[in-house]
Amino acid sequence: MVLKIESNVKLSFGEMYVVIYQSGPHLPYVILDAGYGNDSSVWEKTAGEIGEFANVIVYDRAGVGKSSNSCHPRTAFWMAEELYEIMENLDIDSPILAGHSYGGVIHRVLADRYPTKTAGLVLIDSTPHDYQNRFLPNMSEAFQNSYYSQFTKEGNAENFKESLKQLQNCSNLLDVPVTVLSAGKKQHYNESSQTLWHDMQREMLQITKSRSTFLIAEHSGHFIQREQPEVVIDAVRSMVISLMKNDEEKRQV
Repeated sequence: MVLKIESNVKLSFGEMYVVIYQSGPHLPYVILDAGYGNDSSVWEKTAGEIGEFANVIVYDRAGVGKSSNSCHPRTAFWMAEELYEIMENLDIDSPILAGHSYGGVIHRVLADRYPTKTAGLVLIDSTPHDYQNRFLPNMSEAFQNSYYSQFTKEGNAENFKESLKQLQNCSNLLDVPVTVLSAGKKQHYNESSQTLWHDMQREMLQITKSRSTFLIAEHSGHFIQREQPEVVIDAVRSMVISLMKNDEEKRQV
């Protein structure tokens, strides 16, 4: 039975709205992180399902949804630090980090800073560090204008640009499994831009020396967790099963 617990966690910079799906004390934790400007409701089709085989954390980042504002700059570095403070506050050690879009940026920065505190990464159509200078110029002027006009909810465009620089500066070669999910039906993408997107997503496998997996959600746009939730659920399940099997083998040695 999955127990759903909603709470406001008091941290050094304010209060964060956190939802925990508890399944059992011996199951691993999975932290789900939304994209830029989105709150935890984007996981409504996946969190409970993942909670059937793992303990799950979803939360609203500072200034979004039901969480209070933060005094920290709205960059990936500080958002990763705030998430790490949640982990410490709730005594969660080495969770699987599953981040969508900008949430994947935050998780990669956290994993780079705290490599021993991360069990694995599931990157869900995550933003590449070179998105703005390598991918965006291939898109129409209208698309680019729409892209830059979105930065009003969590800092501004300069904060986001700084976050991508922070991601680029991540230098640790991780030793944890990484699964990359790439959306196969991106809105406004032609064949060449869709191919480039998949190539850039596939390149993220290079951040680890451990097992890595690349999957395309053929029938999904950017929000894979909403359009093809089973793809996200299955990817997380596979990683949970693999990690639990490895832990069991270590205990038997």
